[in-house]
Amino acid sequence: MTPSRSSIEFLLVSPNPDVVRVSSHGCERVYLPEPGRSREVAPVSAQMGVNYARMEVVGQPEGCWHVNLSTNSCGCNYYFKFEICVHVLFALQIKDYTGLD
Repeated sequence: MTPSRSSIEFLLVSPNPDVVRVSSHGCERVYLPEPGRSREVAPVSAQMGVNYARMEVVGQPEGCWHVNLSTNSCGCNYYFKFEICVHVLFALQIKDYTGLD
């Protein structure tokens, strides 16, 4: 039986144990009405420019990104530009998750 796409099992089950599937969805942009508010205290989603935020989801294959944990690599444009992305960070976090918290 194939696991549901919304399950952790779907994300972690792969023919290659070093590959994790990470599904990425855009989030709402946050407007900062206070003109004196610095970027450091703004939410992370407000700090990132719209073009950088778009790079995380544009070109995403059907369903999810495939993150290779042996090379810590991803196929998204953000990774191509910066050699790190939220998909790799999330995959590293979820791979070490024990479920004991």
